[in-house]
Amino acid sequence: MEDSCYSPVNSVCASEASLPECLEIKCSRIPNAGKGVYSKSLIPKGVRFGPYVGKKVKMEDIDEETNTSYMWEVN
Repeated sequence: MEDSCYSPVNSVCASEASLPECLEIKCSRIPNAGKGVYSKSLIPKGVRFGPYVGKKVKMEDIDEETNTSYMWEVN
């Protein structure tokens, strides 16, 4: 499942557009890990980010071919 882009002209994806200024998305240094979210500055203890905006997907709707690398379960 790929990140949806707001604009094909500047390729700003939903995840990047909604990211707080103190965070950035970049490639991980861990081999084959893909991308990750990194802090550009110290984040004080207790700071919360949100709300998370995304598409809910039921487990039964995910087939074996779906890339779930960037998915997580929300209760």
